[in-house]
Amino acid sequence: MAFCLAAPSSSEALPGFRNFFRVKTAYRTGCQVCHQPRDNRLTPYAREYVRLNGGFAALDALDVMDPDKDGFPSKEELGFHSNPGDARSTPAHIGDWLSNLTPSEPPREILVDLYGRIPPYEVFERPLKRHQAQSLERALGQKLRDEELFPVIFLFNKKGEAGAPPAPDRGAYAFCWGKKMTSLFAVVAPEGTLRAVRFVRLYGDQRFDNEQYLSQFPGRTAETLQGVSSPRGAEAQNDDILSALRRCLEIMDVAAPVSVTPAALKDVSPAEDDGWYYRPRPSEPLPEYPEPPLKPLPIAPVPPAPAEEPNGVSPENGTDQEPATEGANPNTEDTNGR
Repeated sequence: MAFCLAAPSSSEALPGFRNFFRVKTAYRTGCQVCHQPRDNRLTPYAREYVRLNGGFAALDALDVMDPDKDGFPSKEELGFHSNPGDARSTPAHIGDWLSNLTPSEPPREILVDLYGRIPPYEVFERPLKRHQAQSLERALGQKLRDEELFPVIFLFNKKGEAGAPPAPDRGAYAFCWGKKMTSLFAVVAPEGTLRAVRFVRLYGDQRFDNEQYLSQFPGRTAETLQGVSSPRGAEAQNDDILSALRRCLEIMDVAAPVSVTPAALKDVSPAEDDGWYYRPRPSEPLPEYPEPPLKPLPIAPVPPAPAEEPNGVSPENGTDQEPATEGANPNTEDTNGR
């Protein structure tokens, strides 16, 4: 039985990446920066981002590049809210790519497979604090990727025992970085062990996407993942998958501990965001863009009335003129025929 999604879906656009990208833009964007809307393939911007090994360094390098070949560098496009991954979206014609932005979502097909339905869920998304990231890196023995500093964790509200608050399952995306990025979704039970792992998109050896391999995950923790056996000859890819899952589970345990409830997370006030995770390079301000095509026409000012000299002398002809009576028409005779 295969669990990999055969057709592309919006859930393949990893929500943590969108939050990571928002630090660069300072406004919400859609998934179309990196994914084609029709078939979910990577856009030219995303392909360059992957080629540059991702992270904030890749975003900075892309500032001066024009991946979609529309004549505008990425920094200028993002400054004017146009899509640097779509040649049809330019500073002059932004398009509708920022309309109808969807919230972060779990992979619906996988939820139906696991629960028989899509259970109610809460979304917890907040950048890791500096001390959390440092603690994770010490535990993992490796640096976190910039994209991993922005976890998105889903809390699935299942019915608990009578009189007891619901004990949520926790779910999050994991990804194996590479030219073609394998992504997974891991669900952790309330007791802290894996309930299930499913592939969202699998590249490479397709033997991983079968029941024999995926059935090894339930009941395991980050510490016991190394006991998962690999298909013969695919040990390197298995190591990448297990490493991605371990990072995902460790991040979940730090950002949304097992004991947490959706209500508790909702009541937590976000820490002050000092931007410790990103220090953009000093750069020149955005250039002035020529006036947009739909700029409203200016209203012509009303010319001032001609100035008059005292005693009714007009500066134009120097003759005395009798001041006009208010409301009188100078082109008509009065009632006396004058």
